[in-house]
Amino acid sequence: MGMLAKQAWLLCLTMILFYTSVAQEKLKYSTPPIPWEAPLGSHRAVVEVSRSSPAVHLNFEWRRHDKDVSERRFIIVHEDGKDTVANIYRVQVNGDRCELVFGPVKPGKYYFYYLPYQPSKGEGYFSSDYLPKEAKPDDVWVNENKIGNGKYQKLAKATLLGVESRTDFDSFFPMEVTASVEEKEKLSQKAKRNFMLFPEDRKFPIRMLDNIPSRWLGRFPVDKFSGEASRNEYYTFQVGLWALKDVATVKVQFSALKGDKYVLPASALTCFNTGGTDAFGKPFTKNLHVKQTMVQPLWIGVDLPENVPPGVYTGSLTVTTANAEKQELPIQITVNNTLLADRGDAETWRHSRLRWLNSTAGIDEKNVAPYRSVSMLEKGGVDLTGKRIFFDANGMPSSIKVYGEEVLAAPVSLSVFAGGGKIKFEGDGKAERINQAEGIVSNLYRQTSGQLKLSTRSDIESDGWMKYTFEIEALEDVNMTDVRLNIPYRKEASKYIMGMGLVGTETPLSRDAKWDGPYTSFLAKETPGGLLRYDNGPDLNYGPFDAFWLGSAHAGLHCELRGAAYTGPMLREFKATPPPSWYNQGKGGFQIRTEGKQLNATAYSGERMLQKGEKIVFECALLITPVKPLDTHNQFATRYFQSTPDPVPREEDLKAGANVINVHHANKYNPYINYPYIAVKEMKEMIDKSHSKGLKVKIYNSVTGISNYATEIWALRSLGDEIMRGGESKGYMWLREHYIENYATIWYQPLANGDIDASVFITAQPSRWYNYYVEGLKWLVKNVGIDGIYLDDVSYGRDMIKRIRKVVAQDRPDFLMDLHSHRWFSGGPALQYTELFPYLNKLWFGEEFKYDQMPPANWMVETSGIPFGLMGDMLEGGGNIWRGMLYGMSSRLGWSGNPTEVWKLWDDFGIADAKMIGYWENKTPVTTSDKAVLATTYAKNKKALISIASWAPGAASVTLNIDFKQLGIDPGKAKITAPEMKGIQTGRSFRNGESITVEPEKGWLLLVE
Repeated sequence: MGMLAKQAWLLCLTMILFYTSVAQEKLKYSTPPIPWEAPLGSHRAVVEVSRSSPAVHLNFEWRRHDKDVSERRFIIVHEDGKDTVANIYRVQVNGDRCELVFGPVKPGKYYFYYLPYQPSKGEGYFSSDYLPKEAKPDDVWVNENKIGNGKYQKLAKATLLGVESRTDFDSFFPMEVTASVEEKEKLSQKAKRNFMLFPEDRKFPIRMLDNIPSRWLGRFPVDKFSGEASRNEYYTFQVGLWALKDVATVKVQFSALKGDKYVLPASALTCFNTGGTDAFGKPFTKNLHVKQTMVQPLWIGVDLPENVPPGVYTGSLTVTTANAEKQELPIQITVNNTLLADRGDAETWRHSRLRWLNSTAGIDEKNVAPYRSVSMLEKGGVDLTGKRIFFDANGMPSSIKVYGEEVLAAPVSLSVFAGGGKIKFEGDGKAERINQAEGIVSNLYRQTSGQLKLSTRSDIESDGWMKYTFEIEALEDVNMTDVRLNIPYRKEASKYIMGMGLVGTETPLSRDAKWDGPYTSFLAKETPGGLLRYDNGPDLNYGPFDAFWLGSAHAGLHCELRGAAYTGPMLREFKATPPPSWYNQGKGGFQIRTEGKQLNATAYSGERMLQKGEKIVFECALLITPVKPLDTHNQFATRYFQSTPDPVPREEDLKAGANVINVHHANKYNPYINYPYIAVKEMKEMIDKSHSKGLKVKIYNSVTGISNYATEIWALRSLGDEIMRGGESKGYMWLREHYIENYATIWYQPLANGDIDASVFITAQPSRWYNYYVEGLKWLVKNVGIDGIYLDDVSYGRDMIKRIRKVVAQDRPDFLMDLHSHRWFSGGPALQYTELFPYLNKLWFGEEFKYDQMPPANWMVETSGIPFGLMGDMLEGGGNIWRGMLYGMSSRLGWSGNPTEVWKLWDDFGIADAKMIGYWENKTPVTTSDKAVLATTYAKNKKALISIASWAPGAASVTLNIDFKQLGIDPGKAKITAPEMKGIQTGRSFRNGESITVEPEKGWLLLVE
């Protein structure tokens, strides 16, 4: 081919591609004023038939990238709604086009629905699917119209008027209208390179990762990227990389952007897809590969300062790879004179918040309120808020006192066994101080034996959390028969246990457990048939059990065995694996053994061989409990209102005492789960109005999942599996039609306005979404005025919750955080969430908790929060009023149960200023004559409120043993009354010593004065 001919051919090809693109762009994409019925699907073609006909031919270039397009049912309905086409003959149906013959028809418009589905009832899990293919057309109709022999092309034509989406949010246009196979082939031949670059404005996020939009067809060769920004804006744009061959190690480099009088340095530009700052504040680079035919969006950020002069700034970005030629793309940004005080964050379409992904806010070693800085004591001890720790020569805790109560009977120890005995390590006993800051002190201890070298690092933090890292190195080949971590508790400080395969219960004298054994619980006493089982349901018999806690209401120690890829809660969902060193292929396990007044809780690893020079690391984290003093005043003075459909309390709710509002998701103020940045105006107005009434407002906002309505969702998906978790790729239709694949559904929520909030899982691993989340909370406090957040199960750990506390405290020192959990997700949520407790205000455990079945020990450990310095509210079914009052708990107004009668009693008595004396205390002013009927006393100014609750199998007749002297009440003048409480108890009086009948699973609330 000659040069002129070649140029002519290229020009012709360019024009063909251009006009093909323009023709498709001219196809009208729109949304009707009123959405049609949702089960018909979110998309339809509008076609016109000019006259009555037994059959018409439609050739629809629909350009789709969702899966299995030929397997969906087709429904064609006349605009009058009275004529559903009886026969549909499929000529060809694929991702590029849909060619049909259908009939009989009459004149007018027809709506062609090609994605109808079966709706799913309720909320939570979307269990429905698309409708199966329609029935085959009638054979007589096919033969009469000579369709099967290819003569269908001579039939009358149905005119395609346009494509409609049920809502704007459902639309495929313009970024999901695909280029055809043929068009892509022609374009790739023209490009003659390994990849192509297509700049794109932020208003049109690149959505498809497996195809290019047809709007790119007329854009080659690309001239440059041009955009307009404002002063002080964090400006963003995209570059789509389309891989014509496999492309390895993609990197993006920037030049400076030069204006007439000002230069933006190259450091002002970043590509979020090639690297950033992780959840721990460390910079990282991504090894970005793009497979052939795939599209990789590259999101670019430009940090424009406030003082940048208006004008045109030019420069370039260069994309380099390990196996293809580099490509340069010119950049031209016009900066206008508008100043954006908030960097653009108030308008989510700007995507300025993407810079939040690289935030380091709150990542430091400063102290976190309410804890004071770590103070060093003589002899190497540390003084913390309410706690003191001393250490032995090996750096292990030898004494732990919490509010004056000793936890340990002897030093904690790590022992290594080999050759039939315990290896004796030698060292100088001196700590090498490797870090000391306001909130942490870190030491390193080195010891050796003839066979092994042991390095022990301790990190002691101001809230009583201690992390130990043990590195064992073989100096010769060694057969280690065991590695054992032993915590010798004082028996008084180990009354209760959770972990080692046990839900919260009284601590057995002896116990053996493995990592993946059954999850069992024991009631308070043995029966003739053996130890009773508390039924958690079959779904909860799973491991691993990477933590345990032993303690009492006043002293305890939580131990987590670390080293696994994931150590957080929600084990059911994230299916964590045990740490390899402790698990040791199933050889590791746990033991409890009692020696007099000492109870030894041991984690062991079992036998393994270490080769010379080989190293193995064991990690554990200890947390002293309670983490803070019990704040009974706030427990009784702070009353929660929580209602999903309408979170605004009524006047009667306020009169009942509600003063903190938890704004759930799925309402007009906070419609989209874990993305409270859309209905900001409505939320702020509601919060301002609530503040004027003296109320505090907290919002539902967590990181486990994210709504499909999140503006940045396409940018997050462009990061691969860094933030968004892959999975089964099913669920609600919108997800299947737009995400297509590589997602995991978490929640399906129909909203009152007709929207469907279909959220997907965020990865369980720490990611840059944590950085975004922290900055988002900071923004919500400053700009919307939230007083706190309601956490509905989270997957992050203490680093994150501590970081949140630091950041929000800058503007809201009294920021409130309460945690809700579902037993199904974590088995024992109290055990999995313990490390978060220092920074929480309240617990709401929990969903699927069987309050009427749970023994007192289980209430104490897993529900009340009391052993950890927290208190809680009841959830499932409103709880059990009498048992809950033993632990200072009520239900929440607006949810299941009605606490108004209990709150009224609290206020009439003045319980917020009373002293709570629980049945678990050594010296209680009130007991009952039946050990199965427990009593907690609230004492105040020579009067008392007594809660009694029964675990007796039948009706119990009890008398009260009252220490009137301890209460400061004259027994001769004492009056015992049961106040009238609607739906709870009938008002009456009791004589001192009179027998009181207590019905099973119930109790009494009594006033003594």
